Amino acid sequence: MKKNAPFTLLLIIIALCFLLPNNNTSIDSWFYAASVKHNHDLFNNSHHLLYNFFAFKTWQFLNLIYPVSALKGLLLLNAFAASVSLFLFSQIIKLAGYSSKNALILTAFCGASFGFLRFATDAETYILPLMWTFGSAYFYIKSDKPLYTALASFFAVIAVCTHQLQIWWALAMFIHIWFLSKRKLGSQLLFSSILLLIPVIYFQTYVMGRYCNISVTAFILGEYSTGGAGLDVSLKALLLTIVNFFRTFLQVHGQIIFLLKKYPYLSLAVIASLIKIIIFVILKSREIIIIQKRVQPNNFALLFLLTFVFNLVFAFLSSGNAEFMVMLPFMMMAYIAFKYEVITHTRSLLIVLFMLIWNLFTGILPSCFENLTQTDVQSQLYINQPEAYFVFENKPQVENQVCYTKNFESNNHFITADQIQLYLDSGKTVYTDFGIKTTALSRASFLKDEQQNDILKNFKLIKTDSFQNLYGKNYIYLISKKDE
Repeated sequence: MKKNAPFTLLLIIIALCFLLPNNNTSIDSWFYAASVKHNHDLFNNSHHLLYNFFAFKTWQFLNLIYPVSALKGLLLLNAFAASVSLFLFSQIIKLAGYSSKNALILTAFCGASFGFLRFATDAETYILPLMWTFGSAYFYIKSDKPLYTALASFFAVIAVCTHQLQIWWALAMFIHIWFLSKRKLGSQLLFSSILLLIPVIYFQTYVMGRYCNISVTAFILGEYSTGGAGLDVSLKALLLTIVNFFRTFLQVHGQIIFLLKKYPYLSLAVIASLIKIIIFVILKSREIIIIQKRVQPNNFALLFLLTFVFNLVFAFLSSGNAEFMVMLPFMMMAYIAFKYEVITHTRSLLIVLFMLIWNLFTGILPSCFENLTQTDVQSQLYINQPEAYFVFENKPQVENQVCYTKNFESNNHFITADQIQLYLDSGKTVYTDFGIKTTALSRASFLKDEQQNDILKNFKLIKTDSFQNLYGKNYIYLISKKDE
């Protein structure tokens, strides 16, 4: 039984990716699903140029077998990509000289990390490029033969075109093959020439998409050229980087307090189990894991270290963006595995089990079964009231969910708080979900602007509908003038 424990636990992690899809899908997830469902400008976002294309083809393929919604298709795609990613990573660790058991244990540690699980169960763009990246890494490390070098470079191209974040992997490989390895000039040139496919693919997409209103450079830079995204070097960014780096391994969120209140007995059982694991690990630490220096350090460790540093620095410059840290546990583990000799015992799976239990209880299960950020009521109200106007706190998510339901041609009836008076004066009906209950301990609330809520205090709010989320009962209000 102990012999198969690493494989069994990794299999459980993979199964959870399929069985616990996020029912609080993000703003972007709704947009990707809408684009796929309505075949809408699949290549419109240069930051993840090919993601919607892969998602669209996957959805078409799945519907040949059994009809599923576009959103479900994206969730299945990411669950599948997560499974392949874990398999490939275990093979990469084996290339460092580890047994199958040790490779599976180290892989399970990364698979149980919250940063991986949260995106493996959502319709976001960060898992699929990870799969291509691990394919690239496997072929690069496997052999320096021309075929393997070509495959490593080709998969790096696909990874970058699936999400630009993987440019840091491609850059790390480029530095490694030219300056840190002993590969021949032919391999270096072959690798570099295939990487040139990246600008070719972008230019071809730019031409075919007829993006005549912007330059090629602006198309490639995407939101960085329009001001929708930028670089941030601040104390706030540093704080968010530290928090989100920790959170990449273990979920940290204000919703935990509400979960403890709602499920007191389950919470006690979970906490008791975690304490028991901690005590056992402390008492048996020498029998769980041993890290020794290699007699001959593996040169590939530098490849993973470079990738780790590039991604962490970029995440910091992007206001500590947790989404850009998804591959950090894998790069950290790969660096340690290739730099040192990590001897793991089956008992080390207790560390993985601790992470898995914590992340399931505090993050994955609530996202699957609770209402944390759902906007179903708001979206349905918007659809049912085509003549009304709306001031919603999570306007982008409602907008994307409406696009998913009704296509991208629906009228834009979203307004801002400072426009309410104007619309009321013209006899329009205006609704809002002002004061929607959430937790103050989150990145979104940390960055939230309260000006809109202050403006709404100048009007009369009449309850017209309600919905329950984890944080309490919430209301949809009809807005009217205070003197009416």
